[in-house]
This record gives sequence, structure tokens and C-alpha cells, in this order.
Amino acid sequence: MKRILFLITMFAGTVMVYGQKRQTSFPGTKLLLDSSWQITPRIQEREIRYLDSGGKKVVVQVIKARLKKNRLLLEAATPNNKDQFSRQVVPEEMQAESSPDREVLAGVNADFFNMKNGTPLGPVVKDRTVIKGTGRQMVAFVGVLKSGRIIMGDSLLFIKKASKLTEALGARPLLLKDGKLLAQDSSSLSKVHHPRTAFGLSGKQTVYLVTVDGRQPEFSNGISLTDLGILMRFLGAENAVNLDGGGSTTMIVKQPGTDQYKVRNSPSGKMLRPVANSWILVRKR
Repeated sequence: MKRILFLITMFAGTVMVYGQKRQTSFPGTKLLLDSSWQITPRIQEREIRYLDSGGKKVVVQVIKARLKKNRLLLEAATPNNKDQFSRQVVPEEMQAESSPDREVLAGVNADFFNMKNGTPLGPVVKDRTVIKGTGRQMVAFVGVLKSGRIIMGDSLLFIKKASKLTEALGARPLLLKDGKLLAQDSSSLSKVHHPRTAFGLSGKQTVYLVTVDGRQPEFSNGISLTDLGILMRFLGAENAVNLDGGGSTTMIVKQPGTDQYKVRNSPSGKMLRPVANSWILVRKR
């Protein structure tokens, strides 16, 4: 497993990498660490640590995957691989999706949900079956078309594309569209620096699964939605959306050469929260 380590100092949006200067946008004042390594030839894992504009520590985990039809897939996972709403921790959802011909390599939590019964707020499409459609609580979604193309958008796009979707889960709100930051509201959900999970896309099939830890002052202090959009663009995403965060934020990676799953981020509740669904990366054997 090849691992590449960069130590970078950043001020006013300028990054110095081994003496080479390039302009970029970044949601912080000092980038402390940027370490990346390959999980598989098509999946890269990355850890970033930096100081935000208030001088507080932020820790980011990134999975970048180049999907390939019928080989490396993005799929929706639900508790026990069922179409009934409940809650389950992400590694157990991943395990339920595993089989001799399907290796689940990584996953992150996905949609917001009702804490009492596990009903997700947005749509659920799994294996070409619409388990839950649009509703008044839906804001946005991420979906996989039959062609393998990844899309994201609002309820109108979901209705338009529903018959062509193989997978879809809800999200809120959109952060980036065609490389441009989208304005966020002034609510505490947007402005306060919370733990976050996000989904990004560049081109048609390169996806970014991202977690930002928070509520741990000595380790990581979370991020606002505006800064999350800036971060996603810095990582290379052209389109991005926020997923459920807070105590739900979870990133799981399968250890190479084993059947064991590792928690890559540091959950704010010190333990994994059972969630309604998750996005997983599946390699066909």
C-alpha cells in the first residue's frame, strides 16, 4: 500500500508544495498535514489536518474513487439489506451487503432520518426499486443512473429521473454546482461548525466520500456548510452535497487483505451511531 505524505504550509489561499506555488481556495489559515494512500488502484484514501480561520484544529478524511461499471460501484446500503426502515451502524450495513462475489470496500453514513424509527427524510432507491419517493421533507438527493452515471439535485430532478435510477438516497443541502459555491442559509445548522459528512462528484464517475470530525476541541472542531463547500472544491469536486452529520458522521474502510472494517474518523459521540442508510463502494469479484 503506497502512502504519500505532504507537509504543507498555507496562508491566504496560497499552497507551498515542495517549493512550488499554486493558487487555490481552502477553508483555513494553515494546512498542517496532507497524507494519501491507495486502498485499491481505483480508490485513494486521504487525511487532511488544518487550522480554520479561528485557529481551531480540523481533521478531514477523504475517499476518492474512480467508479467503473460492473466493476467498482456506488450503492445505497440499508439496515440488514432490507427495504424496511430502521437503524444500524455503517459497518453492519456494509457487512449485510457483502457476499462472495461482492466486496464492500468503504462506506459513509448518508441521509438524515427520524431518530425514533429510522425513517429517512429523503428518497430511497435500491436495486432499481423505489422504496421511498419524494416528500415534503426532501431537499436533495444523490443517485446512480442505469448507465452508471452519478447525479445529484432537487426533488424535481428526482421525479424526472426516478425511472432511470438504480440507487438514490436523500441529502441536504447542495454545496457546489458546476464548481460554483451555493449560498447557504443563516441557520445554526449551516453556520455552526459541526461534524459533517459530504458527497462530491467530478466528471461522471469520480466520487468523493468525506467526513469532517468535530465537537472534540483538542482534536477537531467541525466545519460550517459554506466552508464544507470550499473544502469539497479544494478536493476536486465539481458538484457536492451535505449528508447527515453530527453524531452520525461515520467513515468505514475495509482493511486490505482482511475481512475487518476500520473506523477511519473519530465519531463525536465516541461510539458509532446507528443510521438509516449509507453510501458504500462495492467491488465485483
